[in-house]
Amino acid sequence: MSGVDEMVAQGPARLPAGSVRVEPYAVIGHNGIIEEGRSEVDEAPVTGAVVPVLKQPGDRVLTGSRNGAGALAVMPESAEPNPPVHSESVIPATDPIGPFLSVTCRRIACIDLAVMAAAAVWFVLHPEHASVDGAALILLGLISPALLLVWPLQKWALRAWLGLHRLHCPDLDRLQDLLPVRSIVFGRRGTLSQGALRVVSLQPGPDVTPPELVVASLSAYQNIEDSWGRALMAFGISHRVHLRPAEELKVEAGAGISALVGDKRVIVGRPEWLTRHGIEIAGLDEAVAEYRRLGRELLFAGLAGTEPRFLGVFALADPPRTGTNLLIRTCKQSRLETVMVGDVHDTATATLAGLTGVGKLVAEQESGNFEDATTLAVARASDIALLQRYDNAVALGQPALQAMPQVPFGIGRDDTRHVLDFIMLAQLAARRLPLGFTLVWLTGWPLVAEGFGLIGFTPLLRLACLGGGVIIAVVQSQLLRLVDSLANDEHED
Repeated sequence: MSGVDEMVAQGPARLPAGSVRVEPYAVIGHNGIIEEGRSEVDEAPVTGAVVPVLKQPGDRVLTGSRNGAGALAVMPESAEPNPPVHSESVIPATDPIGPFLSVTCRRIACIDLAVMAAAAVWFVLHPEHASVDGAALILLGLISPALLLVWPLQKWALRAWLGLHRLHCPDLDRLQDLLPVRSIVFGRRGTLSQGALRVVSLQPGPDVTPPELVVASLSAYQNIEDSWGRALMAFGISHRVHLRPAEELKVEAGAGISALVGDKRVIVGRPEWLTRHGIEIAGLDEAVAEYRRLGRELLFAGLAGTEPRFLGVFALADPPRTGTNLLIRTCKQSRLETVMVGDVHDTATATLAGLTGVGKLVAEQESGNFEDATTLAVARASDIALLQRYDNAVALGQPALQAMPQVPFGIGRDDTRHVLDFIMLAQLAARRLPLGFTLVWLTGWPLVAEGFGLIGFTPLLRLACLGGGVIIAVVQSQLLRLVDSLANDEHED
């Protein structure tokens, strides 16, 4: 029986009460404690750790991690010990007026009170015009029933629009909190970048051909599941590299690997790893210096033995995600400051900031300077702590939403470009809701004029005035259909 088959066989035959079965290679959907089973779990999407962690009964697993070859029985953790970061985000708003209409309603209420006072004086001075029907028409005109439909219909339209674009916002009243936002803080690990190394360039050594470098290095590394191995294998698959069998594999964590490919001992890893095997790195000083200037992570390859030989170098990087440059450019056009939290002394981080066009790079300890109502935090599950520190936060990707369901805003798809959709919705509601509410209110003024005896209406015309307000409220809620999302939905992940 193979090693993989043995691990699968160790899965739980029968689930303990209350536990959830996690199939091999499946994404873990809940934080919990392993009741039965044993498997290596890849926590890279959550913690950023490169090496999978062996989990067994009693160990804790995290939402968004990927299970290994063994099935697990996981007892989900209760949500009680972790109080929601934003308690108001999970309590539906009961205010029928809505946060965007409070100022408009106060102004209209003042006008209504003034008109009612004027009506009282008018009826005292002109008792011949005083009647119950007139007073009723004035009240009906000032407080039209259609006014109560504006915000509920708008909420319904907003929820439909958010659902269409797979955006998450439990409490729509929180959109108003985004109106004063002036800066956006992005997490470093996987938020603006792919979150995984990629081979971006390679340089063969003297008298070495590119195929010789690639085939030897990838063949030696084909059985290693670390960040380097994943990057090399992805490069090999995309370029259809035919690998050779590797034997006598030796690994030293953080240094490199050695393997026997054919009759040659191939060494791949850090420069000091090659030096320990008697391989001298020479002939690529300018290329190596340029790679390091660009913040690339370097893997060197060579052949050990009686006649050591330097094969070349691979340059790896964590490239920006698709749409990141568009997002940053749109932020700048909207006069929003962009900030990335990361190691300011790390060349790769500085390079990423330059490639994406982020306006400012700050260290973790300095990010607290931006924790106020004018800042919106954006991060993925790998940087969940950043989301927890900010009142206004957007969780990117389904793993982040599962790990932090109480976050006020979230994006179900793996697309950074939709971050500004929430700010766009807030601005849209702030502009159009007061205007629509005012137009609905104005449709009742002909009834007010009739109540004062200035004009006369038939019952059909009165009904038309009241129905006009309802029509405006309905049309106002449908205006979102004319608004496209920031990202092009044809390029969904």
